[in-house]
Amino acid sequence: MNFSLQTITLKVLLLSLLFAFPRHSEPKMARDFKDIYQITMTNLTIDLQEGFNNDTVLCKVNDDTVFHKNHVTTAKLTGLADSVSLGVKKGKVILQIAVKNRFMSKSIELDINEESYIGISLSSDSIRYIRSSQPFGYG
Repeated sequence: MNFSLQTITLKVLLLSLLFAFPRHSEPKMARDFKDIYQITMTNLTIDLQEGFNNDTVLCKVNDDTVFHKNHVTTAKLTGLADSVSLGVKKGKVILQIAVKNRFMSKSIELDINEESYIGISLSSDSIRYIRSSQPFGYG
C-alpha cells in the first residue's frame, strides 16, 4: 500500500508526539492522535472494476502515485480487477487514472469529507467512474 508523503509526514509527526510525553499521558495522547486524524483525514478506496484486460494502470492522488501495476484484469465472477485504499486529507482531491497500454487517462476532482469509494470502469474508448459513501459489493 502506498501513502502520500503528506500522509506519512503527518502520521510520523503525530506518532512522535506520542513518545515525547511521559508514559502516564499515552492514553490521552492516543485519543488526541485519533481525534486529529479523524478531523483532518479520511479513507479513500479506489476499485478498478469492469473492462480491464491485461492493462497497465497508474493511479495518482494529488500527484502521488498510489497504484501502478501491469496485467490488471477484471475477474469475470466478481467484476473487480484490483483495489487500493489510502488515507487522504479531507477536502479537494485530484484523482488521476491512466491506462497506459490503451493511451487513456482521466482526471477527476473530488471533494472528500467522509470515507469515499470510487469505482473505475473502462469502455472501449473511455474511463468512467462512480462514487459511493459505502463499499461496493462484489459477487
